[in-house]
Amino acid sequence: MRLAAILMLVLLGCAHSPAPPPGPRPLGGGGTLIRGDATLAVGLRYEPTGARSLVLLVELAAKGTGSVGPVTVGVMPSGLEVDGPATWTGEVTAGARQELRFPLRLVAAKVARVTVTFGLVGASAVQVHEARFLSEDEQLRACQASEEACREPGEAVADSPAP
Repeated sequence: MRLAAILMLVLLGCAHSPAPPPGPRPLGGGGTLIRGDATLAVGLRYEPTGARSLVLLVELAAKGTGSVGPVTVGVMPSGLEVDGPATWTGEVTAGARQELRFPLRLVAAKVARVTVTFGLVGASAVQVHEARFLSEDEQLRACQASEEACREPGEAVADSPAP
């Protein structure tokens, strides 16, 4: 009985992971903007939309009272092209949610990157998040920090100290 259980665990551990379900996937990053009693949570996700393309989703959720005021969000791609405006400026009041959609298409490299910036309009500091994407079998997916194919030449693995 134990041998059967051990064999089953070994076989299940060797099986390939199923493909991720369709729909938006978490990208990590994001942050929070605060002014007075108002906060604006910023979340980042992406959704593959076909061969060599995806939609970057920036989710804004306002909490607290009032508003943090006007906010600006921008995307700066490298190896990708934005199909539409690359920036958004607006206000999200307490209790409201808004999802911004930035369609991106791979134009050059097998590995591409997009830098997302967001902050309060007129503030000297903005928050910055960079994501890298890898094209495999004509589909784009987010890179993992440990993937050799996603690193720049000479770039150290994120989890290991630089030499």
